[in-house]
Amino acid sequence: MKQAGGVFAGGGGQISASGPWSFDLPLSTGTYDLVAVDDYGGSASQGRFAIRRGIELAQPVMLPTIDLDVEGIATAPFGVDVLNLEPDESVSTDVELLLEDGNFARFSRATNPIARIAPRSSLQTESQTFAFEASSNTQDPARIFYRDYTTEVSSDGFETKQLELLPRLLNIGYSELPYLHVSWEQLPVMTFTELRLLMVDSSNVVQIHVSQRWLDAHGLKEVRADTSAPGYDPLWQIVDASGLGLGLTSQTPDGDFLETGFVQNPPAFARYRDPNDTAVLPSKRFGRRSQRRR
Repeated sequence: MKQAGGVFAGGGGQISASGPWSFDLPLSTGTYDLVAVDDYGGSASQGRFAIRRGIELAQPVMLPTIDLDVEGIATAPFGVDVLNLEPDESVSTDVELLLEDGNFARFSRATNPIARIAPRSSLQTESQTFAFEASSNTQDPARIFYRDYTTEVSSDGFETKQLELLPRLLNIGYSELPYLHVSWEQLPVMTFTELRLLMVDSSNVVQIHVSQRWLDAHGLKEVRADTSAPGYDPLWQIVDASGLGLGLTSQTPDGDFLETGFVQNPPAFARYRDPNDTAVLPSKRFGRRSQRRR
């Protein structure tokens, strides 16, 4: 590729801060779409991208050089104006394309509320997701508190959405004995579609999804990984709280998603990233947000 930027195919990708450069993507036999973008960090006032569709791969193949000055399409700005951002929160944005071949391509990841997107009119069957995150650990150094907004982009960009994020998910306790569980006195006053608990140790991952209706019906102020529950496989047991995450998700009337939560002992989550993401700045929490939406 002649320009600095990123190249993505088959769910993985590589990035380079300088060009020209060469990339090597290990893929199995099949048909793939490839995305190249020259402003992966979203810092430029303008950028370009290209999609090469239907690449047949039966054996290792050398692709023609990617030159976005020749085959590139201009990206467009798209972002949010958050009305209740806290002074101690840092922000980031992620843009992902869902390609015709069923794989995701990280289009950009930036540390500001404005991202570069592919204009809707430049896409064919692809769809595009924009995700914003505000995060901080100043209130508890052992936890990263995050507040997210996710939307599917259906415009050509050049717009900024105003929004309010959900309140922080504070005052949540956890214990490992006699079973690993989280508890609270009161959750934020909000309507949420699910509460999601994620626990990891050195070899296991357990996720528990609970609806607000079920919590309210049972009057619960606790969610636990109880190994005595019927059908629970002892091999699933979490032996320590080396990684713990809790989040509340809410859906807006127009179909967008808001989430608030925290991760405890964040370094533990590094062991559970998609290996294909290691070259393209992987998400630090529960995995790809756009996959959770679909």
